[in-house]
Amino acid sequence: MKIYTSILDCGVHQSLDIVFVYNLNVTQTDFTNQISFITSLADLLYLHADHTNIAGIGLNDSAHYGWGLRDYFTSTDISMKMNNITTGVGNWTSDLSPAIDMAWNNILSKNTRPGSTPWLFIITDTSTMSTTTSLNAIKAAGVKVGFITTLSASNYTSYASDSRYIVAGMSWNSIASYIVNIFCPYCEYLGEKP
Repeated sequence: MKIYTSILDCGVHQSLDIVFVYNLNVTQTDFTNQISFITSLADLLYLHADHTNIAGIGLNDSAHYGWGLRDYFTSTDISMKMNNITTGVGNWTSDLSPAIDMAWNNILSKNTRPGSTPWLFIITDTSTMSTTTSLNAIKAAGVKVGFITTLSASNYTSYASDSRYIVAGMSWNSIASYIVNIFCPYCEYLGEKP
């Protein structure tokens, strides 16, 4: 599987507003792998105040605002922020709804820019969602929703904007390697190029 991961590969230069929901109900080692994944992707994108912005929300038994779309514009900034986050607290079976609510209410409903393509990527090992109200609002607003998960893709087909935006069955210790073969949010491409 070969992914066209960057603007260098697909030649598309559109601006993006990406919100990551990252999993805090993991060991520090597993969280380090999530950090590596997010910062590796950030390295491939053109992060700049006037171009692609990345926000982060942590999830355990509740949602934790990490940083907003206008807070950090380099992968180093994001890595430094995430390396100061505590993991492994709260319930080990997370409800995705609080983080999706926060993504919608605090970021996606008011902080995206005209002309920018908004994305919500959820890195998770659960499919529990007590309410889909915010998820439905996010999708109705044209935000693209994708999942990067340790579970089966079938758990998320009704949640994701498109089944192509689900990367399933990965392990925490291999998530960083998925950056070279999963998706290009610029060209909305997942998986193996035809």
